Amino acid sequence: MSELTITNNQTQAAGTGLFNFSNFTEVVKAANILANSNIVPETYRAVIVKKSGWGDSYREEHIDNPNAVANCLIALNMSNRMGADPLMIMQNLYLIEGRPAWSSTFIIAGINSCGRFGTLNFEFTDLGNRNIEYQETSGHGKNKKYFTKTANVNEFSCVAWAIDKATGNRVESSPITLELAIKEGWYFKRGSKWPTMPEQMAQYRAAAFFGRLYAPEVMMGIYTKDEVEDFTQARDVTPQQEPSEQPQPEPQIEYIDDEQVDILTKMIACVTNPKSVANIKKAIPDVRLIPAAHFDRYQNKLKATIDAQIIQNEQASYDQQQNTQSVDPNDYVEAIVDDGNQHTVYDGQQEMA
Repeated sequence: MSELTITNNQTQAAGTGLFNFSNFTEVVKAANILANSNIVPETYRAVIVKKSGWGDSYREEHIDNPNAVANCLIALNMSNRMGADPLMIMQNLYLIEGRPAWSSTFIIAGINSCGRFGTLNFEFTDLGNRNIEYQETSGHGKNKKYFTKTANVNEFSCVAWAIDKATGNRVESSPITLELAIKEGWYFKRGSKWPTMPEQMAQYRAAAFFGRLYAPEVMMGIYTKDEVEDFTQARDVTPQQEPSEQPQPEPQIEYIDDEQVDILTKMIACVTNPKSVANIKKAIPDVRLIPAAHFDRYQNKLKATIDAQIIQNEQASYDQQQNTQSVDPNDYVEAIVDDGNQHTVYDGQQEMA
């Protein structure tokens, strides 16, 4: 094969679909085009729209994102190295507290399409009902305390496996169990899906373990979104340290996320009683500044307000209907007999008795 042919093949491999580049200038132009699209995720957009308030106080703030083009360049580079569409990379690559992370479904798709293995499968083994001990902490600094608790679960193990096409051998991941999830802090962290869909979460984690061991070129050294969230939110299980004489910093307040802001905003919009609206505006001047730990309390209070409003409206409608249909005894005028038939007169109208 000639040097010219090799050069042409390398140039063609530098992008996929519309994104075939011959030099860095073309890559930068493509990054700018992507950054100005409203289809790409927010991390890659040149302008980010921040929404706040509700009703008359609703507003949108347009903020420039100086990292947009650079993020798009990185996505294009990863697209080139993996032979994947840039938009697919962007839709499946998350940024969590400065850490890039893949979606679990993207890892499974990458393993299935890399050509080295057959279809990725998952094998479950029932291990019966078990009591699992784990440690939990509360407080901060000198007030930090450690507790030993026990969780009763229907234990199982999940293994991801596939057939290696080169050798014909079965290769598999390390087993994922509920004991592992509990002791590593994945199970009980805030917002965890492990208690409600343990089998699904076990499959995602097993796929990540398999990919990191047998297909590292697919993961490119990047953890999955679920794993990174566990790194940043998992329970502290480190051994207790001696109290430090240095003053401990105050814990930072964590506010509700965008999805929770949207939920509360929609609930507030349902309240129409003027007195209730005034009380809500006084209690919640900015819904974005509600601490995450207080989300359930605010949601329950708003739900109670909406329920009371519905009951009040239904009662008012019922009373109005009853007043319309009822007959006041004072409206009775007289009973007359006409041609042998008795007529009772109300408000000038005759009703045949």
